[in-house]
Amino acid sequence: MRLAYPDIVNDENLHHSVNLKSPDFIKYAEGTLPVDSPIVRVSGYLSKSDWWVWINTTLHCVSKITGCDIGDIMCAERHAYQRLVRGPFKAAFTEKEEERIHGVPDALKHSLLTLPHVYAPRLDVAVHLRAQFHHFELQVNASDASYQKEVTDWLSSEDCAKVFQAVEERVSTIVKIRVEEMAKLTKVKQQDKHVYVYLASDNQDVKNALELYLHDKVLARNSSYTNDTVLFMKVDAKSIVHVKDYNKFKQATNNEGIMDLVLDWYMLSLSNAILAWRKGGTNMLSTFVHSAQKVSGTIERTDNALGAGIGTRGFQLIRDRRGNLRFDLFWGYGFLPDHQKF
Repeated sequence: MRLAYPDIVNDENLHHSVNLKSPDFIKYAEGTLPVDSPIVRVSGYLSKSDWWVWINTTLHCVSKITGCDIGDIMCAERHAYQRLVRGPFKAAFTEKEEERIHGVPDALKHSLLTLPHVYAPRLDVAVHLRAQFHHFELQVNASDASYQKEVTDWLSSEDCAKVFQAVEERVSTIVKIRVEEMAKLTKVKQQDKHVYVYLASDNQDVKNALELYLHDKVLARNSSYTNDTVLFMKVDAKSIVHVKDYNKFKQATNNEGIMDLVLDWYMLSLSNAILAWRKGGTNMLSTFVHSAQKVSGTIERTDNALGAGIGTRGFQLIRDRRGNLRFDLFWGYGFLPDHQKF
C-alpha cells in the first residue's frame, strides 16, 4: 500500500487515521459527518459494502468511477479491491520464506508476489479450513501440550472425517474437469499440465493432514493421474494465531506470521475457486476468506448464481437442518433492480 500510494499512506496520515462504520460513511456522504483524514479504518466481523447505493449522488458517482452498472454492489467491490491490491509486493522471497513454500515449481513460486496481481499466475482451487482452536484464538503456539490435545482430538473425530470427505469430493470434481480441459491443449507439453490446489488453515496440523488425505484420495480416483497431475501448495508455518494483538502475533509466530498470513490471503485471491469451512454451528463465512474472494473479476454485470463478472467463485461448506454437509455459494449482494425510482 505504501508503494502504491506513497503520498497517502505515510506515517503521519496513518497516525491520524479514523475508525468508521458503514453508517458513518452514509453520514459523510450526506454531509453531516466531517472526515478530514485521508485514511480511514474499518473493523468488524461482517462485510458491509452497500452503504453508497442508498444515496442518489453516490449511486451514480460510483457507477461513473468504476464503469459498473448502476447499483452493482459486487462489481464496485471488485473495483475497490483491485485498486487496493495491485502488487507486486516483493522483489523476491528470502531464503527462509522460500523454504516454507511447498508443492509448486520454483518459477510459479517466484512469480506469485513479484508480479502485479492482474498478471500473477492463477491457481485452480484453494481450500481454507478454519478450525478455531483455542491456541489460535488466544494467540498461543500450537505446540503447547495443553492445546495440542484439542487439535489431535478433532483430527481423529467423525466431524473431521466428514469435512475432509466433502472437501475431497469437490476438489476431485474440479480436478477432473481441469484435466479434461487440459487434454485439449495439444500445444502444451504433458509434463507442464498441472492442477494447482492451495491449502490454507488456521492450524498447521490440520493443513498437513488435509494434504495427505487429498493426495491419496484424489489421485486414487483415476489410474491415469500421477503425482504431478495435482500439485498441492501450502506454507509450512511454525505457528498460526489470530491477529488480535500485533506484538503477541509476531512473538508467537517468530516474526514469520505476517508473510504466512499475506501469502494465504493472496493465494486465495488468485484462485479460480475457494472451498471454505468454519467450525461451529453458525455457518458464518470468514471475512478473511470472503475478502480474498472479492478481488478478481471484471466490470461485467454481476450474477452471483452464474458467476458472471466474478473471477473467484466461493463455496462455503455448511450443515443443513438434517446435519448433512453441503457447499453453498458465498453470500453476495443482489443487484439493485429498482434504482430508477431513486
